Amino acid sequence: MSIRIIHISDIHYDERDTRVPEQFRRAIQALKPDFIVCTGDLVSQPWSKNVSAAKEWLNALASDCAVTPNRLLIIPGNHDYGYWGSFGVSFLTGRPFRSAFKDKAHTKVVTFLDEKIIFIHIDSNPTFLDLARGHVSSRTIRKLVRELNAVPPEIRETSTKIALIHHHCLPVYNEQGVDRYLLLKNSSAVIEFFADYHVNLVLHGHKHRATHSLLSIGGVDVPNRVVEVLAAGTAMKRNDFEGRGHNFNLISIDSSGFRSITQYFSKPVGANFDSVGTSYGFSREYFEQLYEQRRASQHYSVERLHWDLKLSPEGDRFNEMVYTGFKPALSVLDPPVYRPPAYTVETGSIPGCNLDFGRSSPGVQLSVDPRSDPKRLDFELSFVNPPKRDQPVDFVIQSWDLNASALTEEEFWIKHPNEKEVREYEEKEIDGAIENFTWQVSFPEDFALRDVRFEVFDQAGAIKQKELTDILKSRFVFSYLTNSAFLNLQKPPAGYRYRISWKIPPTAGQTAAVPLKAQIHLKNFKKSALAFRKEDPKSPSEGMLRVFAILETYKTAVIEKVATDNSVEPSDIRLETSLMVYDDSSKPGKLRIIVGTLMDDPNAWNFSLEIGDGNAGRAYKTNITRLWYAGKHLGMASQWYIPVPGSMQHKFLCSIPLRHPEASHLIMGILNIGTSDQTTSDACKCLNTEESGAWLILGAHNFALTRLMEEFNIQG
Repeated sequence: MSIRIIHISDIHYDERDTRVPEQFRRAIQALKPDFIVCTGDLVSQPWSKNVSAAKEWLNALASDCAVTPNRLLIIPGNHDYGYWGSFGVSFLTGRPFRSAFKDKAHTKVVTFLDEKIIFIHIDSNPTFLDLARGHVSSRTIRKLVRELNAVPPEIRETSTKIALIHHHCLPVYNEQGVDRYLLLKNSSAVIEFFADYHVNLVLHGHKHRATHSLLSIGGVDVPNRVVEVLAAGTAMKRNDFEGRGHNFNLISIDSSGFRSITQYFSKPVGANFDSVGTSYGFSREYFEQLYEQRRASQHYSVERLHWDLKLSPEGDRFNEMVYTGFKPALSVLDPPVYRPPAYTVETGSIPGCNLDFGRSSPGVQLSVDPRSDPKRLDFELSFVNPPKRDQPVDFVIQSWDLNASALTEEEFWIKHPNEKEVREYEEKEIDGAIENFTWQVSFPEDFALRDVRFEVFDQAGAIKQKELTDILKSRFVFSYLTNSAFLNLQKPPAGYRYRISWKIPPTAGQTAAVPLKAQIHLKNFKKSALAFRKEDPKSPSEGMLRVFAILETYKTAVIEKVATDNSVEPSDIRLETSLMVYDDSSKPGKLRIIVGTLMDDPNAWNFSLEIGDGNAGRAYKTNITRLWYAGKHLGMASQWYIPVPGSMQHKFLCSIPLRHPEASHLIMGILNIGTSDQTTSDACKCLNTEESGAWLILGAHNFALTRLMEEFNIQG
């Protein structure tokens, strides 16, 4: 959640244009600020009645915006201390202001721990006013140094530091040229202080011109020091305002320290305040600053992280994370472990991950946490030889996300019933200091992608970060020639999720007209079949037994074929069978067993699969008959099978989609036939031929599906 700071200045309340205050209040109230900052010249003449009236208005503004008194920050300007802003002695002529704002009107450092913001209040008025020129004494700078040094380093270095000062430390170029006379007298000393203490943002007023500068001070063998300087024009004075009108600024800072600046102006006088666009810390040095902050807080950095993601034709995702130059921020990583954010998927499962020892430094070890959630992976790396600043380590982590992507619009809506558009995505949460992050996503050649996007989201993945997306999208490219996307970021701000998304292409089956009769058949088939779920499988009804008999008859035919092909007795072949039907009463929908050999086993009866999970789920997703043999499949394919918890483990399993006779892309159910017996599994290898596969499918449709439709009274 971003912190929103309203910056106003040079109100000159006793010389205000009376058409402005109400529009000003409404505009600021609508932005719901967390802080209101005023950088001086609340009044034109520092008389008590003027100061009291201005204070009353300012407090009312804060109250209307629900900004508490401690978040209303004020520093004095030259007009708050001297007559006509030029004559007086600050402790005498500035007494009304000091009395009214006694807890705010002096130099100090204020830390807001929860917001990770440090405000540095600087009174830039000299004791004896010198015709509106400002000066920050060495005594004032020493006081600020003491107070900043008193802030614990881990807080000081990871917080956004904002200096509040009235006089400007940089020249203000405007329609009249540049007015160096109003420049802070010892601006170089003040800028040096800002650079020494990594002040991120300076807010000021004084000149009534809303300028915005980014000052980068070059370094040798150290990062450049960057100071962003933002001025506010007069908020409501009836004269001496710039051509864009009266002004205030909005500063938004999110949890990582990334900030954006939006300036608002009202023109003509009394009109609504409108934004003229948003500016960002757009320079290389600005991201360097965020990078150094994160490196200090995370205690490590990575020279390069490359993520290679390959999407398979069945919706699985292969991930390879290559870490190069992993090293501590200080001399040694203590403790010598690295625990990245948990990796999760919305659909499908993550069977685990492994370390590529051949491409990893010696002594790197991977530990995966025990888990009950197959959609979440927690792991950590430990180092027998802890990395050092001058001895970084490399490691490569590989994993599969099974059934993580939908391939059709129908499957997408099954898996994501609450989404608003058919859009799949993958994302990477950056939690540390990474000098270079590259990411390649490769899609299947025949996957006709639409509207491929790159976006940045907050750490929770819920809110799009438009500003950061706009800055970084030029580093993203999608090639229709290679059907792949590529992202290359230098020192990406941490604390965000970097997301690549795509619209799922339509398929021929989806675009073809579905006969109404076929739709009715499917609906009635599922309704009749799922009615069995309400029964006690240990005391099946006659209807349930008749359906089971159909499956048993088909199973007997398969047993005879396998026995004949292997020249063994049918009694030597032991198979089990089941019928699964898609149940959309839950969200997301599941494949559930309706009848089967093991239906009196509570574990089997309560077993379900998401579309695409397990052998049966993949058969449903791809509309292809699938044969699975234990020990035959390697790599990711070895994880396709999902066993029934606490029950038998298949050595062989064949899952056949039962397609509607007149609409082959409509799947009535999945017919499973398999075994837990290794001898039978070896014998069933005879089914893994084109001829046998055709025989299995033909029998499943011409006999099993036909008889099932008759049993459910579904007529052509």
